[in-house]
Amino acid sequence: MDTEPPSSGGPSQQRAEIDPLTLRLFYSLRDIQLALSAFDFLLELDVDQRYSFVELRRFRCYLDAGVIAYCRPFTDTRGVPLLSFKRIGVTPTPEQRRLHEDLREYRNKVVAHSDVERMRIAVTTTQPFDDLDLAMPIMSVDEGLPFLDRRDDLIVWLRTLRGALAAKTFALAQGPKPFRLRKDYLADAPTADSAE
Repeated sequence: MDTEPPSSGGPSQQRAEIDPLTLRLFYSLRDIQLALSAFDFLLELDVDQRYSFVELRRFRCYLDAGVIAYCRPFTDTRGVPLLSFKRIGVTPTPEQRRLHEDLREYRNKVVAHSDVERMRIAVTTTQPFDDLDLAMPIMSVDEGLPFLDRRDDLIVWLRTLRGALAAKTFALAQGPKPFRLRKDYLADAPTADSAE
């Protein structure tokens, strides 16, 4: 495990290499907890109530943030391996597997990229001033709020993943005493004092 960096800003201590899988497991726990919070906030939405566009955008922000956080552990990134269900001892049901794939597809086609096959946009124009030949575009974009009808299943799935990750990271922390893991890009970055 990585040793604690010096707190005084003095010369760096010798550090052991951080195991990339260990790093992935702890970060994944944080990501799944973040996703669970975002989807918990989405539970505030009452499907029978009418909301303004601004209020709907707030719920869309919860949804998109939750999807991004959920997908991080399962997305290729430099320096750490992908999280797999097998690594954390989880066997998803067919419904949970489908939900996982739907979340990843939504992330790839709607949240991370503007995939044309998932776009819903309409633009019309209006001429607000009779004395000016000026057309103002009025845009309407509606990608909806998917997963609302699957919120309860999603919360159960996220709690399952969080529980499995919590058990794995707890087991890792029982290793050599004291257990220390620190990866801090700010602490490891050169400072103005150390620049020549």
